Amino acid sequence: MYIYQLKDSAMKVLNRGGYTDELNPANIFDSKEAAISTIFSRLDSDICATCKNRIFVECGSATPEKRRASEEGTPLEANLP
Repeated sequence: MYIYQLKDSAMKVLNRGGYTDELNPANIFDSKEAAISTIFSRLDSDICATCKNRIFVECGSATPEKRRASEEGTPLEANLP
């Protein structure tokens, strides 16, 4: 489970109920951008490379061409004719 922009009052309820013991603090984020960026880095890049949805900004870095260039350490522009 991932949580972002958790209000102080909600965090107090989670703490009082002992639920924060069950949550991984690394999965609680201050902003949507921080959450998506971190979660994206944890995803299976092979699946992302073939996904056609591209709903997040980070998805642009998951195209097969960009992924291959990143793995090879070659700037994408170097592969252009």
